[in-house]
Amino acid sequence: MNNKIYFASLLIFFSCQLAAQNYVPTAVDSATWLIDSWGEWSPPEHYALRIEGDSLYTGISYKKLYRYDLESDRTVLSRRLIGLMRDDVPNRKVYGVLFDPIYLPSPLDGDTTCLWSNSREILLYDFDLTVGDLSSDCHIMGSNFNTQVETESVQEHFGLSRRTLGSQNSTLIEGIGYAAGLLLEGSNAIAAGIGIRMYDYCIGSLWDCSLRTSIEELGEQSLATLYPNPTQDKIYINTDLRLRQIAIYDLQGRLLRMPKASKREVDLSPLDPGTYLIKLVSQEGLTQTQRLIKL
Repeated sequence: MNNKIYFASLLIFFSCQLAAQNYVPTAVDSATWLIDSWGEWSPPEHYALRIEGDSLYTGISYKKLYRYDLESDRTVLSRRLIGLMRDDVPNRKVYGVLFDPIYLPSPLDGDTTCLWSNSREILLYDFDLTVGDLSSDCHIMGSNFNTQVETESVQEHFGLSRRTLGSQNSTLIEGIGYAAGLLLEGSNAIAAGIGIRMYDYCIGSLWDCSLRTSIEELGEQSLATLYPNPTQDKIYINTDLRLRQIAIYDLQGRLLRMPKASKREVDLSPLDPGTYLIKLVSQEGLTQTQRLIKL
């Protein structure tokens, strides 16, 4: 009997581990959501939400969430930190803390469960749900609006194949968030000529995501030139700066390799053909993330 219990426990453990491994995180370095909104009494607004860098807040590790204000739909005007995000991978959940008052809604029903506060985090997304489960939507004017998951499928969104949860009021995409944006479900926000729409999602550098800007104005620098790209086996790093870290990730943000920072030749031959991200960090703390293509 004890052996049966032991092996049953092992089966449950490995099943949970497999579920966690298949989970696609949302708070991924260089993930970028491009969004526009319009109102009956205001001109259209274009902005991007982007994950850049790490932060320790109340003893918990987060990813930093920035807002880029855009002129038209691709030219960057300004950049500011608006909050923090983290994935609870084993439990398939996403949490956030927002600082910018533009995203602090007033609850309509007196329920403060969903009220953003810079002193505590709230649950943004629960991807552990399945068909028939109720999800609490904390993104609609601060009201705790419950909706039932009606469909579960794998669909293509912005060129990526992702698990998708659908209901009468929203479409939730694992690793991306709502179909209409990271923090708001557009279908519920459209009223009286007001709407929100996500028109692109991208993981990569600003250039990869077709955002035009002066890098210096945003406090970032191009640390190095990487070549050849695409490559079949090796990539070379040309820089005058001392690097503190070199890291290679897949497009889901999983760390694959961390070569010695002193190297200027990185061997990619162990990796399968595909697209990857390489992140460079200088001794001064400057960063550069660039997309690599392995042939």
